[in-house]
Amino acid sequence: MTVSICRFKLKLTVAALTMSALICQGALPARAQSSQADVLAQVNKIPGLSNIKHVVFIVKENRSFDNMFSHWNDAGSNRTPVNTASSGSDSNGLAHTLQDLPDAVSHDICHGWGCFVQAIDNGRMDAFDLQNVGVPCNMNGDFECYGRQTATQMANYFTYGENFALGDNYFTAIKTATTPNHLYTVAAQSGGVITNAPFGCDSPPNDELAVLDANGNLSTEYPCVDMLTLMDELQAAGVSWRYYVNTQIPFNAMQLISHLRYGPLWVNDVSDSQFVTDVQAGKLQQVSWLEATGEATDHPPYSLCFGENYTVNAINAIMN
Repeated sequence: MTVSICRFKLKLTVAALTMSALICQGALPARAQSSQADVLAQVNKIPGLSNIKHVVFIVKENRSFDNMFSHWNDAGSNRTPVNTASSGSDSNGLAHTLQDLPDAVSHDICHGWGCFVQAIDNGRMDAFDLQNVGVPCNMNGDFECYGRQTATQMANYFTYGENFALGDNYFTAIKTATTPNHLYTVAAQSGGVITNAPFGCDSPPNDELAVLDANGNLSTEYPCVDMLTLMDELQAAGVSWRYYVNTQIPFNAMQLISHLRYGPLWVNDVSDSQFVTDVQAGKLQQVSWLEATGEATDHPPYSLCFGENYTVNAINAIMN
């Protein structure tokens, strides 16, 4: 089914955010515990943390900027131009005009470490057509990896960009799959992790993660890693926070990190269904993560309209 117009109406207000020097020291080595203790001891000395009213990270995934906003610069739009593309080259040097895709596409494309390295091709960005691991670029001639969504399909996302800001030169922190990127959302690093382990510290005993060290050496370990997180820094500074996620769904960032999964901070891991209720009841913490899961993630091949509705519902609650 192709859905062209999403059902939720936007509420747009102007809100002021005071935020000074909120710093995540995620570049620390993952197991440098003494250094982490030193950092946490200094966090409450950072000026301005008490001025934070509300910061909300809404975590979606697996869409490129060009896939979502390639139509931003269309003639007659009167939008401020951004850096986006309307075509891409393949490994044979052929240029593909990005095709308009339906709201719910037919399949995903490969987005693991190996596929990213191959597709990027040392910066030439011309090998997406070679993706053939699990979910290829091209199934039955559809070449969906050379595709984009329309402005009509994402009218609300476009409206947010027009009224607020749009990060056209904003790139993934790590060129690989979900688990490492979800670690980045809370720790500004992945601890070298480059592969998926959907259930983290609750994984079966034989599960493994691939870990790449600073020298390019590859090893494996059980998918229950540990590192300093923004949650630890907020806690040390007395800044309230909460992590909203469907707890029955994989890729819960708190579930991936041992001291969060098995320590006292786990109480802050709550169902994403509670987010709007908390906002409406005036119980929104100073910093919140709202991790969309399942069909709400914007992840292909799910309906982008469904994911947009999830976002709009959350933002409308905040703006109200």
